[in-house]
Amino acid sequence: VDGVQEVIEVSPDHIMPPPELGSKYKADFLQGIIHHAGRFILLLEVDALFSSDELLVIEDELKDLPDSAHAQKD
Repeated sequence: VDGVQEVIEVSPDHIMPPPELGSKYKADFLQGIIHHAGRFILLLEVDALFSSDELLVIEDELKDLPDSAHAQKD
């Protein structure tokens, strides 16, 4: 991700199950789908996208960033 445009809070009861993508496509990486502001948003299952080793590397790199790096730049 290069940037974040919007952060929203979603109640778990608003999360619908991932759509069936057929036998050609696997939906293992999808946690669910929500409808917000007239659009559909896919929720990714991060654990299915990255290995546990990759997640540890990402976590370590985020810890090393200064707090100002987490702020959105205008």
